Amino acid sequence: MMTIIDASSELDELLETSNRFFLMKHSLTCPVSADAMKEMEQAEPELRTPVYVIHVQEFRGGCTKTADHYGVKHESPQVLLIDGGKVQNHTSHWHVTADWIKAGDEAAGN
Repeated sequence: MMTIIDASSELDELLETSNRFFLMKHSLTCPVSADAMKEMEQAEPELRTPVYVIHVQEFRGGCTKTADHYGVKHESPQVLLIDGGKVQNHTSHWHVTADWIKAGDEAAGN
């Protein structure tokens, strides 16, 4: 199940307490982002790593905060694989595929 993050308090809790997760920055108006979301939706039922989603238009501050926190330039669509509080891998745009996501899940040691 994907969880939408749309408040600073939710994002702060995620960054402080979660060890391993995918974070997807998703634009609600971009066709490339829509395709990336379809890829995530395809992969998600098989994942053991939780997925959190920030809708770019609804929570821009969250996009900036995650970029600053992890030192990864903001892009959309973008998927970050966080493990042990650090970015283990990330990709964006047309590189967001179900295969990439599933490989990240397996590499995360789940």
